Amino acid sequence: MRTPRVAISSIILAAALTLATTTTALAAGRSADGGVIVIGHVPGADGFGAGTIVAVNGNTIRVLTANHVATFGRSLSVRFDDGTSVPAHVIAQFPKRDIAVIEAAVDPAVASTLHAAAVAAPHSSEPVHIWGSGVNGPAEELAAVSTVGAAMPDGPANGRFALGCDTCHQGDSGGGVFNARGELVGVFVGYFIMETGSHVSVAELAPAEALSIARSAAPATIPSTTVATATDSMTLAAVVKPNK
Repeated sequence: MRTPRVAISSIILAAALTLATTTTALAAGRSADGGVIVIGHVPGADGFGAGTIVAVNGNTIRVLTANHVATFGRSLSVRFDDGTSVPAHVIAQFPKRDIAVIEAAVDPAVASTLHAAAVAAPHSSEPVHIWGSGVNGPAEELAAVSTVGAAMPDGPANGRFALGCDTCHQGDSGGGVFNARGELVGVFVGYFIMETGSHVSVAELAPAEALSIARSAAPATIPSTTVATATDSMTLAAVVKPNK
């Protein structure tokens, strides 16, 4: 297991995707917020991330997650609270924002029990929590929003905001950032490691277009994309750097 990183001057950007040789993580106690575990499957090592259900249409669910989670692996699945999982596929990608929408079909009886998260804007200094994943099971990371709209360590905010989070770790990528009312205010995508060794966690605002696609009842497809393997460098270099 490793944390792939890429240096930008004295700042390192790290993806928070957990690589594991087993698939034992469970998503216990997450249904109230719509949180799920997202797994990218490759031979020998699966990549664990997280996501949030933002739409339930009949027996179809759509999940908002990080693009680097959705595009990791030769196949994709979503895991629920009870440990069961279903195949999933990507229907929309926003790589410059590191956001993706994935879709999965579930049993109608299961769909009737699933919750689609409400979405709201983040507010500076408000307490939040992040639903993450990982080989040791799910984790509710307690955090706080920094100043919304403030510059990031690598430049303008560009739809991102920083979080104060002491426990954010590998496996949290794609996890929903929720306020005290249980509303989704962002998607955790990774963290900066400063030259001092301190971490600055990074969340993306949910693009309106992504939410529109997720909530549409119409079928959605995207062109096929190149997927990563367990040996590829999984970094946020292409998606966290500002679009200049």
